[in-house]
Amino acid sequence: MRKFFYVLIACLLVAELSFSKELFYITKFGAKADGKTNNTKAIQKAIDAAAVKGGIVIVPAGEFLSGTIFLKSNTELHLMQGAKLIASPRIEDYAHLSWGHHEDRTPWHLIVAKDQKNVTISGKGEIYGNGPAYRDPNRKNEFSFFREIEYRPSPLIEIQGCQQVQIKDIHITESPGWTIHLYDSDNAKVSGITIENSLYGPNSDGIDITGSHEVIISDCNIKSGDDAIAVKTTEDSRTCERIAITNCVFETNCVAVRIGFESRKDISDITVSNCVIKNTSRAIDVRTVEGGNIRNVFVSGITGKIDSGWAVDRIIEVHSNRIDNPYDIAIKEHPNFGKAKPVEKAGVIENIHFSNMHFRTSGRILVSAISEGLIDNISFENINLTYNLLEDAREIGKVAQSVGFARNLPFVRSQNATFVVENAANIRIQNYVVKWPVYPVPDDCLLLASPNRLYNKWFFDGNEAKIKSGEMRVKYDVFAFRNAKNIQLQNTTSVNSENGAEYFSSENSIILK
Repeated sequence: MRKFFYVLIACLLVAELSFSKELFYITKFGAKADGKTNNTKAIQKAIDAAAVKGGIVIVPAGEFLSGTIFLKSNTELHLMQGAKLIASPRIEDYAHLSWGHHEDRTPWHLIVAKDQKNVTISGKGEIYGNGPAYRDPNRKNEFSFFREIEYRPSPLIEIQGCQQVQIKDIHITESPGWTIHLYDSDNAKVSGITIENSLYGPNSDGIDITGSHEVIISDCNIKSGDDAIAVKTTEDSRTCERIAITNCVFETNCVAVRIGFESRKDISDITVSNCVIKNTSRAIDVRTVEGGNIRNVFVSGITGKIDSGWAVDRIIEVHSNRIDNPYDIAIKEHPNFGKAKPVEKAGVIENIHFSNMHFRTSGRILVSAISEGLIDNISFENINLTYNLLEDAREIGKVAQSVGFARNLPFVRSQNATFVVENAANIRIQNYVVKWPVYPVPDDCLLLASPNRLYNKWFFDGNEAKIKSGEMRVKYDVFAFRNAKNIQLQNTTSVNSENGAEYFSSENSIILK
């Protein structure tokens, strides 16, 4: 009987691991699965031993508390099913490295790989970030973000200057800040993972890709309070090039896929395809505000819901802007505290293509540049929008000055139109279909239920019943253009969804010069 038991265990192990490298169990190096003992030293000993032979570090079933551990070249950290690696709730248990360009990149991380090659994190187990230990539990209401404790592990997993990186199959929950950061790394693949952060977790990005090349993100399920995936460059990074994102499901109170914003260097050759958005406040955000150029971005096959309950939901945003000092640094120990970070010029955005997208939303599409910026060669093909509510954007245009709300661009902020373009050239819009709201507004429309409408109180407050019934409506146009050159419209349709009888269609191309 005992022999049979050992054979069964061996078979299960082979079935999960299916490779021939030497295995290094952290329990053999003193780790205890009680969820209380600090196992940092024991786990690091296992990693160091595995690095000598290029082996696999095994985290078996059980709860293992740890501070910072450092991965080494040619090693794999494998969390078996039932394993739970718990980030310590004590900041003292983490190695103090260095601050990044702003406060979300703190010196503390749970897992670090720096200047290593052939590094893997895998398995069916869980990494628990202990996010609640690093935030104030008090908040205004159930729709409000938690307030972070600045001295917190973020990113939870920090990959710096590495090559041949794989992160696959694992389940990560409740990160205190950013979850996975691929910084200045090459040939990285993140596949089959689940990230499950609080929708109101502060700065709880899913995957941040900074200054990295040849990165593939596929088959992931990401829930986050901040950007689900962000592609970016910073003052301390390289350019960001050749990034493929595909077959993912997103839920976030911010952007599903952000390309830019943090944009000190150029970003190019990015694809996003075959993804589903459970809900978000923005689907795709392509934005330069720090002088970097963004070129050659292809987004296709995206569907879902954009109704976060926050004001100014947006479907797609493309902005060329210039914002000095976009981050407020409040921590005096931070190397950028009190330093000016001027931006010399506005960046260029060109060769951006969106196709085959269908959203249920109350948001708009905004394409805009400040006068010194440049947006050129943008196409939209087969875009279908079904509106559950039309919110009044006019007040937002006057008062919304956040860097996330098209600062310096009041025209696009304030237009009651589904598609707004300003200071852009060579825009092609083909097979664009808009279906106006059906009244009463459905009960699951968060924009009527949430108190997070921010800048649009004059429209909503006290008027919810009238808005829901359709008694109080906002007049919307399909398009609003200003200083838009060479705009081509083809087969654009606006559908009156109450009786299905009224259509506006440009059957032939319309060229606006």
